[in-house]
Amino acid sequence: MTPAVRGGGCAERGRRPVCTPCGRWKLTSLVERLAQVMQAAFIPIWLIKPIERLDDRRPIDVIRAGDYRSVLRLVASLEGMPVS
Repeated sequence: MTPAVRGGGCAERGRRPVCTPCGRWKLTSLVERLAQVMQAAFIPIWLIKPIERLDDRRPIDVIRAGDYRSVLRLVASLEGMPVS
């Protein structure tokens, strides 16, 4: 599991943090939704794998760049429900 998914440790890796209080809540919410459409063991892999529908960017990088809604729309398409 990546540090951001575990809920800590992003600062020591020198990356732009996802684990701010708001970012942590968003990531937790996203992981909970992903758990409804895939096995939990695959979620960390999915977060770091380039996705064609995200212009071959990794979901975690898209979130870090501030485009959480694009990833949320992708997850919603996997769930088969619209994003509110």
